[in-house]
Amino acid sequence: LRQGNIAEWTADAIVTSSNPYLEGTRRESHWRFAGRVNVDAAVRTAGGRDLDAAIAKLDTSAPIEVASAVITPSGGSLRSKWVVHSVAPFAEDRGQDPQQGLALLQATISAAIRSASMAGATSVAVPALGAGVAGFSAEAAAQCAFNAAGDWLECDDTSPLRRIDLVIWADNVWAAWASCARDGVTLGGVSPTADEFGFTWRIPNCDDDRQDTERDARAEAQSALFGGGDFLPG
Repeated sequence: LRQGNIAEWTADAIVTSSNPYLEGTRRESHWRFAGRVNVDAAVRTAGGRDLDAAIAKLDTSAPIEVASAVITPSGGSLRSKWVVHSVAPFAEDRGQDPQQGLALLQATISAAIRSASMAGATSVAVPALGAGVAGFSAEAAAQCAFNAAGDWLECDDTSPLRRIDLVIWADNVWAAWASCARDGVTLGGVSPTADEFGFTWRIPNCDDDRQDTERDARAEAQSALFGGGDFLPG
């Protein structure tokens, strides 16, 4: 859990909150965030023409369903290989039970993580989906994100995904999410450790064991190439 600008984040994939037609801020009738500086505007601006061209190749003749996601190559100044475009629900959609809204929000985050995993990403950065004009409280959005991340990190050995970064921009949202972490939110039965940058959950089967295996493999490869001796850490 970190505070920062997801449009400047380094990860294999980054997630953005899109409208159902992936139109960015072009048309107000299809974009409730029109005129606001938001996650999607930041990502689309950084991605530039490359990202626009990648999105243009998708079939958007029909709207993308809520609680789903699509993925495109990245572009521009973005520090990722892919951008995952997710469509989150609104907390107060007509006729929607509040619990259904929370379930849909968690499903949206899960769908975004799944899309990154299926593309082959080993890391994905997820913003505070639902915590803006979608109308969910910062605390509720945090719980949905923690639940979705925990489900993935507990641990699908067939998935290449080994790191999920929850990247929060707004100070008030960060304060709420950090408070949840300090209150002892566990992922995979693991409590977070705090440092100057934020909070980290290290789930052994998905993190330490994998890193140990990769470190051993690098050491063996270096030994085979150079005939043993001391090496700089990889």
